[in-house]
Amino acid sequence: YDYRTEWMRFTATLAPDGEDEAERNLHRRVAKALAELTGSPAALLLLPDALGGFRAADHWCWPGGAEEESVLPLRSAFPLQERQHIVDLDAERRGGDGADDGLALPAWLLADTRAWVVVPVLHFRRMIAVVVLHRPSVPRALDWEDLDVLRIAGRQAASYLAEAQSQQALSEARRFDEFNRRFAFIMHDIKNLASQLSLLARNAERHADNPAFRADMVGTLKISAGRLADLLQRLSPRERGRAAEAALTLIEPILSAVAEESRSRRRIFPSVQTGLAAWADAGAVRQVVQHLVANAIDASAPGTPVQLIAAAENGRVRIDVIDQGTGMTRAFIRDELFKPFVSTKEGGFGLGAFEALGLARAMGGTIDVASEPGQGSSFTLWLSLADAQAEDPFAPIRKVANR
Repeated sequence: YDYRTEWMRFTATLAPDGEDEAERNLHRRVAKALAELTGSPAALLLLPDALGGFRAADHWCWPGGAEEESVLPLRSAFPLQERQHIVDLDAERRGGDGADDGLALPAWLLADTRAWVVVPVLHFRRMIAVVVLHRPSVPRALDWEDLDVLRIAGRQAASYLAEAQSQQALSEARRFDEFNRRFAFIMHDIKNLASQLSLLARNAERHADNPAFRADMVGTLKISAGRLADLLQRLSPRERGRAAEAALTLIEPILSAVAEESRSRRRIFPSVQTGLAAWADAGAVRQVVQHLVANAIDASAPGTPVQLIAAAENGRVRIDVIDQGTGMTRAFIRDELFKPFVSTKEGGFGLGAFEALGLARAMGGTIDVASEPGQGSSFTLWLSLADAQAEDPFAPIRKVANR
């Protein structure tokens, strides 16, 4: 072997350098790279299956392709991993001193005379693949140098396969994380709805005979039903991948709708600059303001006012939610407020402020907080200012935030 030449060719085969699907297929590249080292014209790659054995998953130029019956059962795979031996199938077929009776190789592998060598692909003593090399066109016996080269090359190929498996596992973990995050946000919103309906039920016991209360109750139930419908829509497969879409969004209708939703808990009278509009996603803005208003009401004593004010300032839209509640320390605001699962409320999920900040940043905005213990809090949502003729000036910011 010219080790320098062979190693450069081997690593070049493992590393994809084109857009062709065959070149991007790592399993096929591994089979090809190991076959080319010994002049083998084809190779079969077996990967772990659910039963602990190995099943043919791909091939390089193997006549007839990878067949379903090409399986290395657990009783064969385990000793192959433990002994870490490269198996000369001709020696196994002949029997005698060159054979290893403890391997228990399957009948199909011994019967197929095209199969020449079995190479276990080991990653830190764990076998993550098995490669079966095709007999070369010019018959020859394996020697110690062949075995050393295949053993070293197998370990190098194993690192590529292990990295690919890690990337796949990481991708699946991220999908689970996204699912858990989405579920946690949904639970947070359901908790708020449950609190609202529970308060409504308690008040109904005392004021059911009051026509005005009954009218408010019907309105609150309609709003709650609408919010539940929104939650179901957010859970639908069509909506899961939908990113927030910025458009010219009038602020006054959103704040008025949030105030109406909160009427059963607190009377809020929004103060909004006439014609104020932002470049934002209307649903996301409403969701952020809902979180901030709900938190302000929770932090305030019954009967104390909650203010909702919106105006243009320094080329931005400023929406303030101000309460006279318990307030927060500067250390809590700096270190804890916007972290998930951190809450000052008993039974709280600690997701409202975290989700609100994430939604604001996805629209190119942010949230500021001013608060002192015992003096209440002021949450300010900043968004891009818009007018009827403007184009979205903060699209690049939102594009980066959505990454």
